[in-house]
Amino acid sequence: MLLSISDMPSALKTLRIVSALKIQKVSADPIELLDDTTIRQAWCMIKTCLQHDGIGLAANQVGINKLMFVAREDENNFRLIANPVWAPATDDSVLDIGLEGCLSIPGESIPVERHPQIVASWLGCDSETLDGSRSRLFQHETDHLLGLSILEVGKVNRADLRRITSKLKKLRF
Repeated sequence: MLLSISDMPSALKTLRIVSALKIQKVSADPIELLDDTTIRQAWCMIKTCLQHDGIGLAANQVGINKLMFVAREDENNFRLIANPVWAPATDDSVLDIGLEGCLSIPGESIPVERHPQIVASWLGCDSETLDGSRSRLFQHETDHLLGLSILEVGKVNRADLRRITSKLKKLRF
């Protein structure tokens, strides 16, 4: 579902982003229907994402136990992705490495290997081929919904992992 920033309701709550160390590691609930409650939660996620200059936000990053994320489509629109599933569109062994940031790990960029092109589906979309930054974002947010962050899937040496973990423990979020 495409959500235009210009249609954002007023009086939305800003949600508290949790540290990568505290992201829910439990299975999120699949979404049967995009009801008013779910759409309002998505709007709150978009507001939170915008306030933190983010391009995507998974529900469990803000304590919502639903299988969904919001992703920036362009300057004016976000897409609500519910029940995401993906598979590599090309040979499994072909991976691109790129730096990724994360709202749950502020101020850090970590190299992560990702499939350059994927075939994705979600509630309301049977199949779409994504590549480039859209493919990377879809994989990143889906990892969150599986309880993973770039600390687990990225290429982080022990010293940097200790430094980042220590930093996250000191932050109050």
